[in-house]
Amino acid sequence: MNIHQQFMLRAIELGYRGKGQTKPNPCVGCVIVKEAKIVGEGFHQEFGGPHAELNALRQAGLRAKGATVYLTLEPCAHWGKTPPCAPELVRAGIKRVFIGVLDPNPLVKGRGIQILKKAGIQVTMGLEQAACEALMRAYLFWRKENRPFVILKSAMTMDGKISSRTGDSKWITSELSRSLVHELRSDSDAVLVGCNTIIKDNPQLTTHGKGKNPIRIVLDPHLRCPHQARVFNDRLAPTWVVTQKGNHAKESLLRKKGVEVIRCLPRNEGFPLINILRTFAKKSVSQLFVEGGGETAWGFLKAGLVDEFILFIAPKILGGRDAKTPVEGLGFDKIRNALNMSIISASSCGSDILIRGKLALKSNK
Repeated sequence: MNIHQQFMLRAIELGYRGKGQTKPNPCVGCVIVKEAKIVGEGFHQEFGGPHAELNALRQAGLRAKGATVYLTLEPCAHWGKTPPCAPELVRAGIKRVFIGVLDPNPLVKGRGIQILKKAGIQVTMGLEQAACEALMRAYLFWRKENRPFVILKSAMTMDGKISSRTGDSKWITSELSRSLVHELRSDSDAVLVGCNTIIKDNPQLTTHGKGKNPIRIVLDPHLRCPHQARVFNDRLAPTWVVTQKGNHAKESLLRKKGVEVIRCLPRNEGFPLINILRTFAKKSVSQLFVEGGGETAWGFLKAGLVDEFILFIAPKILGGRDAKTPVEGLGFDKIRNALNMSIISASSCGSDILIRGKLALKSNK
């Protein structure tokens, strides 16, 4: 590993410090080096706050002149909630810039690099690109695919049940696993469940102090959820309801509670999930954490809209032919049509097993 890689890895390390706080902006880290020594470093700490470059430049001060910058993402070239960063690097007298990833934002997309090169700054692209892409996975996916990166989470017993035959589901997993789920929620812009989850469990869908609360989204095609549900009344986070049917009385009641109602035209198969995800993308949701029951899980899987699957397996046996499973719906008719999953990682989490997988959505024929 050369010295340039070391400095970029430090920038990536800094970027991760902003995880869960910058959404929908990406996590970005910046290191300023002069004579082989770090003279300034920074990261994007929160949405609306100074970007990583500005924080690093403030720390470096006059020492930034003639220095080299290591930056995980192309510097912005437009005004947003903060001034553009590329001109600031020029004004500081930076000599060379290493950049991990090109920003796919249409307002940037090479313009930041052009500003630097026009000023005579040497620019090197692609240093530790894979690691930088991992840092900003959801942001890059959202910009390129025009929909959120979807993580489907489920928890089940060793015999594949998510609740007993009576509907009891608290608590299948360990306290440590539940705490990790709260952290995972904070990493996403929004958490989504179906109306049955609200009716049966009445969850808060917050991080329980483990980070910034995500937007809470309920798929409720017929507005069946009780208006007394906690997500509609506690005001701990923004709450959206996606529905198909027009019910002006219920919609009006929800709006009075501060809930945003989103209508989506139905299809024969139910919700047109890709259209809904496009709507979420326009509202700056770059990563969506799906925690619904088996029907919701099947809808996303059948539509090919799951990008990562997180599964907790508890050392319990429930049994019961009527007990619910993680994925319900009609299911596939043959084994050869089943969705294959490649395991990203498998580890213990308290008394449970945690599996992360990436789905291969083409049938195995």
